[in-house]
Amino acid sequence: MTKEGGVGPILESAFVPADPDAVYAAFTEQIGAWWPIGTHSVTGVPVEGLELEPHAGGRLVEVWADGTRAPWAEVVEATAPSRLSLRWNPGGGPRPATTVDVAFTPIAGGTQVRVTHSGWEPLGEEARMDYVAGWPFVLDRLALHVSRPGPRADW
Repeated sequence: MTKEGGVGPILESAFVPADPDAVYAAFTEQIGAWWPIGTHSVTGVPVEGLELEPHAGGRLVEVWADGTRAPWAEVVEATAPSRLSLRWNPGGGPRPATTVDVAFTPIAGGTQVRVTHSGWEPLGEEARMDYVAGWPFVLDRLALHVSRPGPRADW
């Protein structure tokens, strides 16, 4: 794993023991099953999950128990099974969006998932630091989900 200091991009990667098609599908179609929504959500309201529309112009939204849909990101590019690019702005609002690029690269025995989270310059180091520890945790959850699919009582 690599973490660059300052307001440069956050670079994180993880090995996932499955082929890129399965990992891409888990990331896009099953994000609500593995994303750590209890600790990584927009607000503290009861959250039902996440939904991602994996096509250019699609959205990533947090779905609340009352049916409210809070925006997280807009899909800039979705090239299955190799790349997903998002204009990232959880909660929407006037705050400048960042860019999250996710690459799914086949390697021996599975897939390397690499996240490049950039565009921190207008937001500063403090905003960036919220994500430095977050991405490794999120990618670990993805890897665990793919290697052991199904509901988790311990999540």
